[in-house]
Amino acid sequence: MAYRIWNGGRSYSAFRRGYARTASTQVTLVPPFTSEGAAGSIFSDIKVRVDARLTDGTKQRFKGSYTLRRVNDVDGSTPAQRRWHIVAAKLTPAGQ
Repeated sequence: MAYRIWNGGRSYSAFRRGYARTASTQVTLVPPFTSEGAAGSIFSDIKVRVDARLTDGTKQRFKGSYTLRRVNDVDGSTPAQRRWHIVAAKLTPAGQ
């Protein structure tokens, strides 16, 4: 599921390798959310907190934001383009 909404330019294999030691993750959205339009698209910056547990039981917490994008309902746009996709992630380790 996560890879389907990610548009970060990495292959599926590389994406999976990045999470090879991750047992679970939980993303918490932190309001307020902002959006702006640009050249036929909408961009939204979403503040998040990400809690992860590694396969060895280690807990990790990150804070930061995801940037999402979708194409406006313009002639010629596909349903896939009109769905939200993550185009950037800025996460830093946060205290437990």
